Amino acid sequence: MMCRIATLCMAAAALLAGVALADEITFKKDYGGETVQCQIYKETDDYINYIDIKKDMDAGCAKSIVEKVVKGEKPLVDVEAFFLKKAGEAKDKTAADAAKAKAEEARKDAEAAKKAAGEKKTGKLTMRPMDETSGVKVVKSTGGAGTELIVDPFPEEDKTPPKPPKKKDGK
Repeated sequence: MMCRIATLCMAAAALLAGVALADEITFKKDYGGETVQCQIYKETDDYINYIDIKKDMDAGCAKSIVEKVVKGEKPLVDVEAFFLKKAGEAKDKTAADAAKAKAEEARKDAEAAKKAAGEKKTGKLTMRPMDETSGVKVVKSTGGAGTELIVDPFPEEDKTPPKPPKKKDGK
């Protein structure tokens, strides 16, 4: 009981400080009510795959048994390295192949995330100078309230359009 209280106090202190050390999954009371410090590496609509930091093992659970998920700011575990280590420690070929496949999937996910973060689209903004020719007028108010800025959204349109060019040869 004291261990759970201490864990909750540490988690609350970390949240109050604005720094979450790891991802945390809190299970519903019907399923033990335990809070697990972990690294979430894959999440679908109904399932969460994570690495339990204390037990040093891969685990997963249905979202229906989870009460709360708190995500940390930075990943604590390199998922690809974790699965490569597990592949090296595996006693049979099937487990090693499964761990290598998960490591490859984690590597591809990390590459996709880096690529998505690097492809931030930015717009092109052109600014016109703020003078009378660009349609901007600064007017000082007489009421002492300061100045007003009047912007004409279409400065290219003159109040008096130019006359059409004269035709030659009478046509």
